[in-house]
Amino acid sequence: MTRLIGGKHPYHVEDDIICLAVRGVFNGDDIAEFLSAAEEVIAQHKDVYILGDLHQMSELTLAARKYAASWLQTHRCAGAAYYGASFITRTIVILVTRGINLLNRNTVPVGITDTEEEARQWIAGHRLRARRPRS
Repeated sequence: MTRLIGGKHPYHVEDDIICLAVRGVFNGDDIAEFLSAAEEVIAQHKDVYILGDLHQMSELTLAARKYAASWLQTHRCAGAAYYGASFITRTIVILVTRGINLLNRNTVPVGITDTEEEARQWIAGHRLRARRPRS
């Protein structure tokens, strides 16, 4: 079932993957609502992956970035794969993720691809690597 965050960002859940399409500005209230949904996925599956469509994203506000960094201090995200981002959006996502990962013990592996299929493949590959026994 597809739901809306902030009345404009559709998302749905597929097992341990929460699929989100960002439309325009993604603000602090939006990310709080989104991460609440992610917590529900974690409660059911112990992990959550984010599959994000960024074709129409115009801004990730400072409040949203701060909220995500704070959330990651107490929660774990198994990985995030984003697709469809413009060069500028791609650069912002990379910089924000690196900054958040530097400040938190719970780092988030991130993949940025051109298509949804590639993003899903990134998640599948990451899931396999994460489940491999370490030698």
